[in-house]
Amino acid sequence: MGEWTFTGGQRLTEGGVQPLEELKVDVKGTEDRYVSLREDIIVVSGLVDLHAHIDRGNNDSIGVPEAWLKKSGVRHAADAGTYGWASWTYENPSPFESVRWWVSLLPEGLKPFPQIPRLREAMLHMAKPSAHAVHMSRCFLGFKIRLGQNDRKDDEDLLQSGLLWAEHFHVPLMVHWTATFLPTELVASSLRPGDVLTHIYAPLTEGENLETRIRALSNARSRQVLLDVGHGRHHFAWQVFAEAHAAGLDPDTISTDLTRSTWQQEPVVDLPHVVGRCIAGGILPAEAIKAASLTPAAYMGLVDDHLSWVFFERQTMPMALPDALGQTLKVSVFWAPVLIIMNGEVMRLIDSPGMKSQGYP
Repeated sequence: MGEWTFTGGQRLTEGGVQPLEELKVDVKGTEDRYVSLREDIIVVSGLVDLHAHIDRGNNDSIGVPEAWLKKSGVRHAADAGTYGWASWTYENPSPFESVRWWVSLLPEGLKPFPQIPRLREAMLHMAKPSAHAVHMSRCFLGFKIRLGQNDRKDDEDLLQSGLLWAEHFHVPLMVHWTATFLPTELVASSLRPGDVLTHIYAPLTEGENLETRIRALSNARSRQVLLDVGHGRHHFAWQVFAEAHAAGLDPDTISTDLTRSTWQQEPVVDLPHVVGRCIAGGILPAEAIKAASLTPAAYMGLVDDHLSWVFFERQTMPMALPDALGQTLKVSVFWAPVLIIMNGEVMRLIDSPGMKSQGYP
């Protein structure tokens, strides 16, 4: 076990970015090392993904194994409705201490080829004892609804039911609104403080324009609804992002909507990559990194164990960043981690002129 001592660079805290005077980290299988950081490197104590899809360890879902998240610097994550109220194992939903769960109101949650029931029929079979068992679980975060299923009537029922169940158990509701049959302004105005609106930069729905989307997002923010990226393969359009950014509607949280099919694949790749995309689009680096670490950690009530560290660096790196509609943002500079340490293990280490390392004298 070697002790790595870092000086220089900046450390991101709740108070903003502060000069990093000294940081000592124990690293397994190494010798003691002294590392001098370039002043623009930003260090944060691990990332938190508020919207991912996680497999419980038996390959029974579209989700990714928890170990994959660790490789990308994610110390905690919230599964966003991979499992529904009929398929979630209430007694022991996960062996992973780092996972919280948004439980879907679709009975079976998400599968590679889900059978979407008529909600008004399925809800008749949702027993209160089951919901109570979910509520009593220490890792239960809230309910998740996925609009855009069958028709407007189902979306109306799903939104109303989600709000009722969330209100009954005093928990937040996460709402997926991509391709909803409802007006986006109606969805936004229905949510409560502390609820989460995800896929905020999704392509416009039929009959929607940029002006109505901006009004919907502004309405949600005024109601203290959390605005979440929920990037995914189909839920991010540069045109919507640019218009929202110009209107001052940057996200509260940056998340991936990560699945097995999008892991290490454009446009998602992993959480650091989505952070880099948002910075490339114009969000300040410290604000983007905070939206993928400190803000979701506070929302989930997490305690920082100071065992995980991610070092972001501004790199000269020509990149072509596609969106869901085939539009591509081309940049010559991209923010990405040069070092990731998780629980004493080096997950990523890239040779960089921004980090000068030497052994102790």
